[in-house]
Amino acid sequence: PQLSAASLNGTQYVFVWPAGIQQTYQLEYKDDLATNGWASFGPALLGNGQAISITNELSASTHRFFRLRILP
Repeated sequence: PQLSAASLNGTQYVFVWPAGIQQTYQLEYKDDLATNGWASFGPALLGNGQAISITNELSASTHRFFRLRILP
């Protein structure tokens, strides 16, 4: 999937993407690309045909990498 928007709102970083009906998405992150594995950022989300939005509070980490996966 491709993010349709990513924006900074104060101390929050907001991700938005279009979600297919009955498609499950998982946002994942890691603080260091040299480490193995990705951690789930919240629960998996089920799409309903509307955009999905997730907010990351920057106080948790000011240097973080994200990826969005479609789950089977």
